[in-house]
Amino acid sequence: MQKLKDIPRKVRTWAFIQMPCVKSFMVYTRKNRNVEAFCTTCGKTTKGITEIVTMEDHARTVMRPEHRAESRCPACGVIGEWRAYGRCRGVYGHTFYYIFGQKIGEDFVFRACSCSLTLYRDKQCEIFDHEYARVFLQKGKKEKKSWAITYGYGKDSHDEWVDYYPGYYGSCSIKRDHIYPGTYTAIGMTPMLKYGKHTRYDIIDYYSAFSRYPDMELAQKLGMDDLVRALVYQHGANLNPRAKTIWDRLRINKDRLKDLQIQKGNIQYLHAYQQERREKTRFSDRKIEEDIYIQNLWSKREREIMREVLQHTSLERIRKYKAKQEAKQKRSGGYWNVNSTYTDYLGMRIGQGYDLSNEIILFPKDLKRRHDEMVEEARTKEAEEKRAKMEEKYPKISKDFERLNKKFGFSDKDFIIRPVKCAAEIADEGRELHHCVGSGDLYYSKHSRGESYILVLRRADDPVTPFATVEISGSRIIQWYEAYDEKPDEEVIQPWLDKYTERLREKAGQKGGKKKAKTA
Repeated sequence: MQKLKDIPRKVRTWAFIQMPCVKSFMVYTRKNRNVEAFCTTCGKTTKGITEIVTMEDHARTVMRPEHRAESRCPACGVIGEWRAYGRCRGVYGHTFYYIFGQKIGEDFVFRACSCSLTLYRDKQCEIFDHEYARVFLQKGKKEKKSWAITYGYGKDSHDEWVDYYPGYYGSCSIKRDHIYPGTYTAIGMTPMLKYGKHTRYDIIDYYSAFSRYPDMELAQKLGMDDLVRALVYQHGANLNPRAKTIWDRLRINKDRLKDLQIQKGNIQYLHAYQQERREKTRFSDRKIEEDIYIQNLWSKREREIMREVLQHTSLERIRKYKAKQEAKQKRSGGYWNVNSTYTDYLGMRIGQGYDLSNEIILFPKDLKRRHDEMVEEARTKEAEEKRAKMEEKYPKISKDFERLNKKFGFSDKDFIIRPVKCAAEIADEGRELHHCVGSGDLYYSKHSRGESYILVLRRADDPVTPFATVEISGSRIIQWYEAYDEKPDEEVIQPWLDKYTERLREKAGQKGGKKKAKTA
């Protein structure tokens, strides 16, 4: 690979022609009516004028330049494009990437190259060819890749080829229309590649797999498209390329080759047949289908649930039930996912210890309603467990209620405000109003230690239903929120709370004054 000849001249010429910016430029300067233009194709400078004024002007070249308009060079006649010298910032350039393949004896090599064209501000175009990667193919062996590392600059530069260089040209994938046409001719002349058909895949990926796995030709003829795809992308097939027969190379029993063809070389069926051979047994079609269905599920939890469910029913019945629920969903116009809803429902049933052999439980008539009921049951059970846990952890909250109620309790015709009666009420407040007061231990511990207290605000005409939650320290309100951490009734509640805190301060001042008078 190190001693390959340079890229042929005809290949470099083809690549140069493919570049979209291969054109002549007329770089011009203009002062009054005098024009001086430089052609990037012939390298000649032409002087002229923009208009004829005197008789002597008839002998001079007339040029009417306009930036980016088409022009013809007066010297060589090539059609190009006007470019104003003052508007040429730096250089203009373009790089074209392509693949060139060639036969080397019985082997083959793909060569990834680039062709660069650079137009300097006041010089001719420069063309630079560079080969940056090679993929060498041998029959029955894994492809070998090499990358070129360039040292130096310009004419003094040179390449050194390495077999591994992370982060540097990690892929040789080039657009299919950027493949030198002679590459296909060379492939047709190479015995190990000439029967390949790569139209659906990247050319290098495809022929790398084709040379390594000669059975790809037979797999294509048998219609095993999934197997071909797995071999091309080198994942999931787990073959033995050194075996003599195709079923041994696939690591399956001979009688399963026809079944694999029916499944179009499906990799999951291949894995099942391979496992069958390893365990020296024969799986039933039902077991194989169930295992594949479980493998296709998204999460580990879904797979565990489905394994448990399939012990009590068949996959066919589950599919029929889902199809029936999907049809019902479409008729009702609902927007919910049948698969995820059914999985969640079954998971909750298993978690709560229900008997899945009962078909009424396994296949509820109204899946969405029963799912929502199970969710509510789970939430209620979780809430009860949390209430009991917090009651046990913070008993001081309920003991301090009477004392704190005398200090903070107040009511009028509009609202009632009081401290929470127990730790469980803090949990209820957070759950009912959907805010953070009941989550974690922060507010429970602060209330229990006396750093701040949680007060509940209720409407006077409905003292049972949660309305707003208040955190207070002394006579200063730290924060308050209604449902979902919002304040839709702020214009009413905030003035009421301001008066409430003013009353607390007055009450605290009166008590302090009486105490001082008694001491004196």
